[in-house]
Parts: sequence; structure tokens; C-alpha cells
Amino acid sequence: MGHRLVGSDTLQLGHFAEARTHLEQGLALYDPARDRSSAQIYAVDTRVLCSTRLAHALLALGYADQASVWNEEALAYAQQLAHPGTLALALWQACVFHKLCRESQRVAKLAEAHIALAAEHGFPQALASGEFDRGWVAALAGRHDEGIAQMRRALAAGCATGAERGVSASLGDLAETLGRAGETTEALARVAASGERWYEAELHRLKGEALLRLSGSDPTEAEACFRKAIAVAQEQEANLWRLRAAMSLARLWCDHGKRAEAHNLLAPIYGWFTEGFDTSDLKETKSLLDTLA
Repeated sequence: MGHRLVGSDTLQLGHFAEARTHLEQGLALYDPARDRSSAQIYAVDTRVLCSTRLAHALLALGYADQASVWNEEALAYAQQLAHPGTLALALWQACVFHKLCRESQRVAKLAEAHIALAAEHGFPQALASGEFDRGWVAALAGRHDEGIAQMRRALAAGCATGAERGVSASLGDLAETLGRAGETTEALARVAASGERWYEAELHRLKGEALLRLSGSDPTEAEACFRKAIAVAQEQEANLWRLRAAMSLARLWCDHGKRAEAHNLLAPIYGWFTEGFDTSDLKETKSLLDTLA
């Protein structure tokens, strides 16, 4: 339980490698025969919570294949336990995981299961989370106004329950969907106030992307956002966030004729990865590097 608590909190702080160590130790100590009742004591099962958090830590660190295994393990064990609170947590965290992986079809299926479970058992926070994800899927599918409206309603409903954890990432999702910088500015303010830094690098990157969409925008401001994202990700050893920020900066440089600089930025970061080559991030990076070679 101690490793679960420290691992979960260090993940939220953006200390991904430290979180990984504690969560793996928590899982190693978990005994299914002895600890299966932990959900009755601590609201959710310890193995499921450690597995979901470990999946997120590994994904940020750049180990997408291992992360996917733990994400599926958490869902499978939660379904086996048939404990509603634990299953709600597993579905919520799986939606977060697949949004991070940009897998909207998987999110759509999980969000509907999450909403149904939350409605059945009267879980208002879980219901708000599921409806936010349903709106995110709708916006991506082309029902933009409908999706944005649902995301805003769900975000307000979630905050009304007193749940603040994860709001910065939700604001980032909203900002990316809207293509605006305002929500990322608010999200970064929440990061500064709360210390919840696990999504900080992505927020800087999304702010830069939003700035580039502004008519007559100065690319130097967007470049500063991408550089900040890279610096934060490097500090946190968050290699996936670092790759995404480097891709954003490389594309900007390519647009301004700095192709050699773009290649030199991306190549060593891409070369670090040893797995996850079927993910959209690594496929897109490989494709860009091929055009720059």
C-alpha cells in the first residue's frame, strides 16, 4: 500500500522513473490470495491501481509496448474482481491511456462502458469523466460543436464533485480539440498551483501548436513553447513527450527551410526507442526522418 501511494503521487508530480520503481514494487508485493479484498478497505484494488499507474508511467517514459500490457492487465483483473469502484477506475484510466495513444475507437468503446457502469452505480465523478471522453470522441469524429459542448459540460460536472486531479490534462484535451491556446494557459496555471506535472510537457507543446494556428502568429513564440516542452520532458525522462515536442519543433523548422536542423534534432531521440514502433508517434517520426534523409 505504501508503494501504491508513493508511486501514484510521484507519477502525478512527473517523476516517472521513480513512480515506475514504486509501482513495480507494489505489484511484486501484491498477493492475490491475501490482498484480493484490498478494494473493500481502500476503495479500489491495489493491483489494478498500480497496474494503471504503471501503464501511464511506462508510456511517458517511452515503453509503449510494456505500457499496453499493463493497461490491459488492469482492465482484465478489474473485470475479474467485479468490484464496481475498481472497474470504474480501470475504465477511466484506460480511456486516459488510449487518448494519450491517440486511439479514438478504443476510447469510444471504453467510454460507453464507463458511462453505463457509472450510471448503474451512481458514480458522479466517473459519469462526468466518461461523458467528457464521449465528447472528445464525437469532436474527433467530425461532430465538433456537439463534442465540445459535451466536453465543457462534463468538465464542469467533474469539477463540481470536488475532483481536481486530472483537470489540467482534460483542459489540454479541450485545447487540442478547439485549437486554442487559452485552455492550455489555464491548465499550466493549475500545474503551477498544484504541482501536478505529469502532463506539463504536453501542455507546452499543445500551446505552441495552438499559437501556430493563429492568423499572423509569430513562430518564435510557438518555438519557445516547443523548446520548453522538450526541456520539461527531458528533465522528467518522459521520452514520449520529448519525441512529440521534438516533432512539433522539427515540423516548424521544416516549414522555414531548416531541414538539416530538424533531422539532427529528431534522429537521436527516435534512435533511443527500442519498442512501440507500431504506434502513430513512432510511425510519424520515421516517416518525417525518411523525407529529411
